[in-house]
Amino acid sequence: VFMSVDVSSKPSGFSTTYRKIRPYIMVIIGTLIYCFGISWILQLIGIVSSGITGTSQLIVGVLGKYVPAVKDADRYTGILILFINVPLVAFGWRGVSKKFAILTTVSILVQFVFITLLNTFTISPLVFLLGNGTSVTLGEGADAFNFVYGVADGKDGILDVINNLQIFYDPSKISLVKAGFSESVSMGTKVLLCFVGGLVTGFGLAFALKNGGSTGGMDIISNYLAKAKRINFTKLSSIVDGTIIALSALLSVEGMLLAIIRIVVSIKTVDQLYASYKITRLEIVTTKAEEISQELTSKFTHSVTYFDAIGAYTHSNKKVMIVCVSKYEVEEYINIVKKIDPNAFVITAKVKVLRSNFVQRSM
Repeated sequence: VFMSVDVSSKPSGFSTTYRKIRPYIMVIIGTLIYCFGISWILQLIGIVSSGITGTSQLIVGVLGKYVPAVKDADRYTGILILFINVPLVAFGWRGVSKKFAILTTVSILVQFVFITLLNTFTISPLVFLLGNGTSVTLGEGADAFNFVYGVADGKDGILDVINNLQIFYDPSKISLVKAGFSESVSMGTKVLLCFVGGLVTGFGLAFALKNGGSTGGMDIISNYLAKAKRINFTKLSSIVDGTIIALSALLSVEGMLLAIIRIVVSIKTVDQLYASYKITRLEIVTTKAEEISQELTSKFTHSVTYFDAIGAYTHSNKKVMIVCVSKYEVEEYINIVKKIDPNAFVITAKVKVLRSNFVQRSM
């Protein structure tokens, strides 16, 4: 006796709840990755980030360098990020979508808390992983102390490093440890950290964007322009980042040159991973154009155009369907097409210029 079980019933309460909270979980994960890249890699060697985060780093850097009364300025980075983002989130609520604004707010709050905690109470593990075991005296007078960059006695294996990690450290000494590390490492190490930092922050940002949010700042403006004005997401980011890089010369010319590497790597990473603003043209050759068209237009906001065609080999009557979609929608489109007509012939092509009333939905 065989019993048939209907597996197409409504999803369970758990799966429904998970689908609702998944974007928030993913945005938080992306933001945490972004924060580690900022605090444990870029700020370690005095490299500014991009957008509002980079602006905040620039402000606290200038205050720390030119205003003697301001001590341990790095710990105020998170507060500035939160303060500057408030009006931009309000703009995102109106100009992009409410869900986007809510997810971005979550990301900003995570940045505020996490970057503040990392900058105030922790030292990057890279201080120990990349140090050469040299003991350096930091500070002056009664406040002077010795710090070992890396692991002493030539024990530079990964287990030796892990055993000697001191991630949590005296908040009053952290800024001195960071400054000493930046001065002690070679230029080659700094260039490597620029690549890694750009990759990590770019990945974290793209991860947040792919799940419907952002890390705030200029990402909000860029998303609006990409959605409403069809302006490339990375174009505005490049302009803003270029300005921040130029101003970072106030802190260090060397840092400015290194920041160029970081910016290029980060923008390239985001451009490869974040596909919302990219448009793809689909051409579908099929004998079931009517069914496919009805299914696609009922699930998506894009219209479909199709016309008659004849197969040169079989001389059979077919139809060619044309539709422009956001790149992240392509897989959904192809799955629907193949479900209705497994023999359909599908072609995808990147769209460089699009002038129409194309409707782009938020992810």
